[in-house]
Amino acid sequence: MLQFVNPLMLVGAAAAAAPIIIHLLNRRRFRIESWAAMEFLLASNRKNFRRVRLQEIILLIIRTLVLLLVAAALARPFLAGVASMLGISQRYVILIVDNSFSMGYELGNDRPHDRSIKFAERILDTLNKGDVVSLIAVSDRARPLIREASVDLEIVRSEIRGIKLSQGSTNLPDAFRQTLDLLKNSKIAQKEVYLVTDCQRAAWRIGKGEELAGVLRDVSGAASFILIDVGPGSNENVAVTEFGSADRIIGKEKPDTTFVAEIRNYGEADQQAVEVSFFVDGFRQGGRTVQVPADGAARVPFSYTFHDAVPHYLGVQLKQDRLALDDARHLAVDVVEAAKVLLVDGEPAADIYRSSTGYLQTALHPRSNDTFRSSTIYQPIVIQPAELARQEFDQYEFVVLAGVPQVDAGVAADLEAYVADGGAAIIFPGNKVDEHNYNQVLYHDGMGLLPAKLAGVRGDPKKETVISLAVPPDSTHPLLKEFRRRRAAYLNTLQFYQHALLEVPKRDNTIVVFSFDNGHVALVEKKIGKGTVLMFAFTANDAWADLPRRPGFLFLVQEMAAYLARDRQKGRNLLVGDTMIKALGPDALLSKITVAGPRETFDVAATPEGRRARLIFDNTGLAGVYELRTQRGAAQQQDLFAVNVDPAESDLRRIGPQQLRRAFPEFRFRHLTGTAGLEGSLTDGLKKSDLWKRLLMAALVLMCIESILAQRFGR
Repeated sequence: MLQFVNPLMLVGAAAAAAPIIIHLLNRRRFRIESWAAMEFLLASNRKNFRRVRLQEIILLIIRTLVLLLVAAALARPFLAGVASMLGISQRYVILIVDNSFSMGYELGNDRPHDRSIKFAERILDTLNKGDVVSLIAVSDRARPLIREASVDLEIVRSEIRGIKLSQGSTNLPDAFRQTLDLLKNSKIAQKEVYLVTDCQRAAWRIGKGEELAGVLRDVSGAASFILIDVGPGSNENVAVTEFGSADRIIGKEKPDTTFVAEIRNYGEADQQAVEVSFFVDGFRQGGRTVQVPADGAARVPFSYTFHDAVPHYLGVQLKQDRLALDDARHLAVDVVEAAKVLLVDGEPAADIYRSSTGYLQTALHPRSNDTFRSSTIYQPIVIQPAELARQEFDQYEFVVLAGVPQVDAGVAADLEAYVADGGAAIIFPGNKVDEHNYNQVLYHDGMGLLPAKLAGVRGDPKKETVISLAVPPDSTHPLLKEFRRRRAAYLNTLQFYQHALLEVPKRDNTIVVFSFDNGHVALVEKKIGKGTVLMFAFTANDAWADLPRRPGFLFLVQEMAAYLARDRQKGRNLLVGDTMIKALGPDALLSKITVAGPRETFDVAATPEGRRARLIFDNTGLAGVYELRTQRGAAQQQDLFAVNVDPAESDLRRIGPQQLRRAFPEFRFRHLTGTAGLEGSLTDGLKKSDLWKRLLMAALVLMCIESILAQRFGR
């Protein structure tokens, strides 16, 4: 049935009588008198009388309708009841409910999440019989709870009440993309999108690309968009936003490995006494009280010495505030006895320094009379090329091929997969290297492991003619950090007798680190997946240069090891919703694998991948420590992973409608906020069709028609 929001405005419909009254008054203005001479004129006009009268009636009707339409529009009519049942005003409503962990901010017994559920149900109360609804819950990703539009509002209500507060951040772009797909697939004319959220500024990713702006433009162009703000109105929050160590490798008995926690205050008042506690394997190891400035951060160090080479987990905990979930952070670390490095010796010799890897062994693990002995944790493992096929590369920090004559295609594929997973490889040439094999198997037209193509050897094998390096003084490459400080002493005096000619392709993932003074490339780097490959143009021994016998070689190898060592903490420390991936040995395919999470244990299976296996686990919806157990027979291996909340979600600073419109000028939306105002707006605005807009448009069209007809009739 037809109803009105402002029924009193219908009084204005009386104005529609004005044209009729004027018409009647004009008719009574003249008194008709008979006059013989006029009979001739009247006779000539009589034939046009009906046409003129019809024209006047048409204009009178149009002018009356204009006034009636304007009065009706001001009364704001909408269709409900029977009209909805007949499908006249059927609506397709998409409800997007934010259930990210910032919606758990507590103000007494009130939380934005609780209000969002109430208002989502309140929106359902405004719907009529025949309206259909889709429901999306959004946190770290959008989860369509009702994708196919449902006409059963009780089922929708049940799903809304079942939305639980998650521990993920807010992924609005994903929600809007899915919303746009739903809108495009619906043939219902009247579409409405309601986003119920705390209007957290960080969720809108302002300034991070144009993708969101385009999706918002398309969504608000395809449907009426209503943004419902149920935020707490406060951004007071202290959170642990970072926790980790600068050491990529943590060694057993390494004294006082330092970990640093970042405590950030998002509020507008200084926090004078924030209590910070540190834990190792669940046991408290100490704490501090720190001051955190308003809208600032404090970095709190913690030191610990590990006495066994097994995975451990650490934690930092604050006294709980209104948003408790981000007051703790976990860290999983893999403590090692030593960091293994695989050296493949292509020219073995009885004298260690005549082999291809002798100098590398000493530089990575100096002997006891060397001052570097106590500071290194690297353990070089030297093998012959024939042993390459039996190696599991994942156990090594990086792999060095030093003068290896040939590499099998299968080994090359395994090496490339290892690098792509975050490993690293270093390639040194040598006198026995098969150039054709390297170019075919390892370079593979630029698509393989090698960063450059081998094109012969240049230089003087008699060592009578030498060249030098030409390292850019302003280079920012990490490998040159020591040489920027000691360049005069360690680089300018080096002598190179021979070098491989490297042809470097122009690719985004390949760069030249430094060259010789003759312009030829000396060192080139290539990124493959998560890993790195370094290719030198000179040998790792003193066959082609005197570098291995110079002090600079020690610095170069140590810097290279620190640069390439696998970040053992990065792969095991994730955010809520991330996928846990771990490369396993081939035995994992026959093993029982379980993942014990914070609340339940899952049975999982490894996926075969070439000669290896891979574990993929994506049920990481809860923050905490996850234990991976691999068991075959009596043998069992354990590993640890830590999952934390996204620190971006801890920033509770809000965004208002004016800021949104400035950031997304093509985003058309209606903004509702405040408890009382929102209730009134739901009653006032969500129950009706936009008939008043159509009425005003019809009045405007009739006014244009009236002007055209009046001009034509008056001729």
